[in-house]
Amino acid sequence: MESLVVRVRTLSRWHAIAASLTVAYTVWLAVRTTRDHFGLGTSAYDFGLYDQGIWLLSQGKAPFVTLMGRNLFGDHTSFILLPLVPLYWVIGSTGLLFVVQAVVLGLGALPVWKTARMLLGSLPMSCVAVVAYLLHPALTYT
Repeated sequence: MESLVVRVRTLSRWHAIAASLTVAYTVWLAVRTTRDHFGLGTSAYDFGLYDQGIWLLSQGKAPFVTLMGRNLFGDHTSFILLPLVPLYWVIGSTGLLFVVQAVVLGLGALPVWKTARMLLGSLPMSCVAVVAYLLHPALTYT
């Protein structure tokens, strides 16, 4: 436990800035995408495929998605979706997929930080790399 305290104390302000920006981005993206969805601002087709498939799995049924007329795993074998099934038992909201998406995209800043720190050797430039990652349009407009 003591080594963890020592490690936390040795973190620089750049670590704190990068972590704060990542958390703020994750919360912002989760709120924005969930709000857009509940305000009918999302594409229903792709989202509906995954929502219906995961919901069916959470009910113990085969994930036969009526929108595409086949099993959810018949098109793309997306076993990464299976850990979401227990979350559907607890939360059971369509907004869950948007929150999970925001968290996963936010966690992508960690390897960007580590790679930039290794290649650039500069904490401020690593922070700039994290900001560039978080502001990339492919993340924001997913």
